[in-house]
Amino acid sequence: MPRNLSARVDLIVILCGALISTLLLFLYDTYLGITCTIIWIFMAVFAFERSRHRHKTFEEYHTTLVSTVDYISNYALDKMPMMIFAINHDGIIRWHNKELEKQFDTHLDLNQNISINKFWTEFDITSVWGNTGEMVYAQDEYHFNLHYSPLGTTDDGVCQLMIIHAVDSSEMLLLIQRHEDSRSVFASIQIDNYDEVMKGITEAERATLSYETNKILDEWIVQLNGSLRRIATDTYVAFMEYKDLTKARESKFDIIDKVHTLVNSRRLPVTVSMGIATSEGYTINSLDMKSQEELDMALSRGGDQVALFMDGKTEFYGGKAQAMEKNTRGKA
Repeated sequence: MPRNLSARVDLIVILCGALISTLLLFLYDTYLGITCTIIWIFMAVFAFERSRHRHKTFEEYHTTLVSTVDYISNYALDKMPMMIFAINHDGIIRWHNKELEKQFDTHLDLNQNISINKFWTEFDITSVWGNTGEMVYAQDEYHFNLHYSPLGTTDDGVCQLMIIHAVDSSEMLLLIQRHEDSRSVFASIQIDNYDEVMKGITEAERATLSYETNKILDEWIVQLNGSLRRIATDTYVAFMEYKDLTKARESKFDIIDKVHTLVNSRRLPVTVSMGIATSEGYTINSLDMKSQEELDMALSRGGDQVALFMDGKTEFYGGKAQAMEKNTRGKA
């Protein structure tokens, strides 16, 4: 059916009306009727020629538009910075864009029936077959965000192919992980029984015990790539990053036990308590205050332990020694 059928129908109706009027003129004046007939013929030829030209122009425009859209679509599929491929139930790749070859750094010949499991060894197509959804596929150091959906179904609804869009999110996840690892950690540290340990010993022993305590704490912080500052005779503050805090958690804060090895001449061991807070939505000032709150909580529980605030809750480590609660400044 011609795309400008309505315009042609209107033209034919007008020309028919004009022809009838011209023929009626023959009843009154033959010469005038002949003249009008000739004019009508020229008008009809001109009108049909213009209609044909418009139709041809429209067809050329339509063809060009469709061709351009197809070209843009194909270009987008090939140049889009994501892998797009279609696979069958056996995982055989039936179609793919160029990004897939770029990602896997190889040329794929579809006639060789190459399986996606050649590159993604743990990918299970049966787990997503026939469904529409999203998932994250991880292999080695790579992570891909996948969007999958059926492509082509039979009359009885059986899925023939699956189309999968895959975006390499490895760099983004790495940046997120780096951000997580670099979060600030603030620690408030206090020697629980400083007065008891230092009582009744010589000045030389007191200096040695104080030096050894500082040394153990400083070596522990250095191993965690942190910084330790002594702000009073029995009080310290420390800074580190979240990834190094993870190391301390994995060791169950064995620094508590290391400090226990320090004893005075009366065989009284040194005990230490810590309040630690991570920077989850906290300013430096509020982080300092939160670590003090955690230290007070550790001291109120008897000391000789670590109170760690992270992920909205407090974890406790240590607490083996019988610390003297009456001498802790954070007593509840």
